[in-house]
Amino acid sequence: MALFDTKRHKLHLERSRKLFENHRFLYDDLAAELIDRLQDIKRNFHNILDLSTYPIPLDCLKGSIKHYSPPFAPPLTQTEENYDLIISNLALHWVEDIPSFFNDIRQSLKPDGLFLANFFGGDSLHELRTSLMEAELQLTGGASLRTAPMTRIQDAPTLLGRAGFALPVVDNERLTITYPSLKRLVEDLRGMGETLKTTEKNPFLRKLFLLAEEIYRTKFGLDDGTLPVTVDLITLTGWEPCKSQRAPLKRGSATTSLNKALGTF
Repeated sequence: MALFDTKRHKLHLERSRKLFENHRFLYDDLAAELIDRLQDIKRNFHNILDLSTYPIPLDCLKGSIKHYSPPFAPPLTQTEENYDLIISNLALHWVEDIPSFFNDIRQSLKPDGLFLANFFGGDSLHELRTSLMEAELQLTGGASLRTAPMTRIQDAPTLLGRAGFALPVVDNERLTITYPSLKRLVEDLRGMGETLKTTEKNPFLRKLFLLAEEIYRTKFGLDDGTLPVTVDLITLTGWEPCKSQRAPLKRGSATTSLNKALGTF
């Protein structure tokens, strides 16, 4: 059974397009970080696929850019076209089958092509998730899924490796954003198209909302009255294998010991 509802995903994105201009601060900041990373890579990209909810402003690149908005349905591309660069900003945490999707991305790259992406993972929104769960337990005696499951940071390198990417690099950045109220947080999530898209529909009752905010303030609230929101951003870099790429030396082939290189203490 599918976890995410494609029709619901499309409806949420259609709704967010009317609101996005007032809620795009995080999206724009993280897109700029991806662009900075690209500019550090001394490479010309001629054929580019952008897998982001909203197009990344890739004016610094002179290649042909194709934008493919989520929800993503396999296969990733309907043609045999291959890309020098596949990039994605804040979209992959809504992919149903990440291992298959990553494999599809790698097969859509030319030899020595680059995959660069960021997405929410780890403990993102853990304060909201905890508050909603405890509120629902108090009101109904049970709890339902209220936020999307997140990829664990420690699993990300394995996902790249299983898909067959060369020279995989994964890093994590933890951000904390503060809001004056739970209402403002939910408005931002809705405006970015980040509200829950599961096939199971769980009504957001006012009584639940009010109790969740009370719990949120009690457990996580800051001295200035604001509510902190944790965002764990996972950024991935992987390359389509190519014979010209550098490869790590075989284990045991070093001719100088680490102790000698570092000196003795």
